[in-house]
Amino acid sequence: MAQDNELRARIARGLEALSVIAGSSDVTGTSTTSLAIGTGSKTFTIVESARGWAKGARVRASSDADPATNWMEGVVTSYSGSTLTVTMDVIGGSGTKSDWTINLAGARGATGATGSTGATGPQGATGPQGATGPQGPQGPQGDPGADGTGDVNGPASATDGNIVLFDGATGKLLKDAAVAIADILARANHTGTQSADTITDGTVNKAYTATEQTKLAGIESGATADQTGAEIKAAYEAEADTNAYTDAEKSKLAGIEAGATADQSASEILTAIKTVDGASSGLDADLLDGNEAAAFPLKTILTTRGDIIYRSASDWARLAKGTSGQVLTMGANDPAWSDPAGGGGWTELGTNQPTADVSSISFTGLSAYKHIKVVGMLQCTASGAYLNIQLRTSGGTYRTIAINDVTTANANETIQFEFTVWHFGDDSSYMYKFVEGTKVYRANNVDTTLNTNLNVINTAESGGEMFHAAIAYTDGAWDEINITPGTGSFEGSTSGQRGWVSVFGTPG
Repeated sequence: MAQDNELRARIARGLEALSVIAGSSDVTGTSTTSLAIGTGSKTFTIVESARGWAKGARVRASSDADPATNWMEGVVTSYSGSTLTVTMDVIGGSGTKSDWTINLAGARGATGATGSTGATGPQGATGPQGATGPQGPQGPQGDPGADGTGDVNGPASATDGNIVLFDGATGKLLKDAAVAIADILARANHTGTQSADTITDGTVNKAYTATEQTKLAGIESGATADQTGAEIKAAYEAEADTNAYTDAEKSKLAGIEAGATADQSASEILTAIKTVDGASSGLDADLLDGNEAAAFPLKTILTTRGDIIYRSASDWARLAKGTSGQVLTMGANDPAWSDPAGGGGWTELGTNQPTADVSSISFTGLSAYKHIKVVGMLQCTASGAYLNIQLRTSGGTYRTIAINDVTTANANETIQFEFTVWHFGDDSSYMYKFVEGTKVYRANNVDTTLNTNLNVINTAESGGEMFHAAIAYTDGAWDEINITPGTGSFEGSTSGQRGWVSVFGTPG
């Protein structure tokens, strides 16, 4: 199947190549297709026919209204009939145009060197001042300044740690209060009758005693004296192994029927089910999805390996097995076996390995096949031999393709070849390819009689691809192929030199 798909893809490429062979020397065309100027794929409908544009050619489409300004240029990706598709890669101008003239264009040249830099232009006007930035960090503190010269004066000496008082009401003289700050902070030195452990304001005792400190230390953090019953219950049930009877357990117990047990055996359960069996019980123990056994097909309607059961208009039915190679298809209502509609793989129709020298090898009765492929490896008894591929309708005239480049320098050298005829069973045209070893051939001066020679396509032309060509004929559907050497015979008398030819067919 993969080989078959590859053959079809190569046929398509061959047809595409044929469609762009110039039918005229005229390489100019016009189009009224409305297209926007731009790069990428563009498709034109060409007014004229058979323009000389091949796939890979470079063309320019110019707007007739202003061709010097509005144009697109690129590479032809396909040209068939009146449809031209071009991948544009360089453009001029803009807008959507519908007055195109299309000409062949030369290949784009290399990009030139960068020109010299122009002179610097005048400096622009100064822009507006930006917003003030954030304040910077504070700098280090400076050295202390010189002593002030204000009105405040202190005593000639003082005691370190004492409080300073104003001396008089002028606010200009200071004096030592003779009281240390530490003495004021000591509770024992407060005025009144309190001791070091008590502080009294005259009416309420403010002392924080050692007993009170011990009591406070014994109270847990977050302790309260106003817990509700719900809080106490929640705290209790949160403890492990309390055997508390919770609300959830109470609800669960309420949902259990009286006398319920958890130790019924399988036989006890089955016995209990049997007591309620029946169509009116709602259990349907003897039904499957509500259907009686008669609703299902029995194995006995199948008689042969490969049979299939399907549903007919009123009941289950048997579809007998099909034959080898058939496919299962669907009719208006019921399935059926059918032969493939076409598109299948190659089927070997026969192989010929001569046991004596023969002048030709033929295959007949091929009219049922749309495409034919012949593969062979033959030795010739004469030097300079070549192959003749002959095709005809039964009893008609042979149409010959002479493969005159498949020569052997000496007798008994081997010719290896593959020859494929497409649309063999039609009566309008056919496609062929011929490969001998690693050589690929093309036809020159093909006419309706098929009497022509094949020439080798060089490496640059073939690109490793099989070459396809279309040849018209009017003989009707062919069904015979004959292969003959140009000189001598095909070797068959010597077992070590015998060749073979195989023919394959596909219905479409």
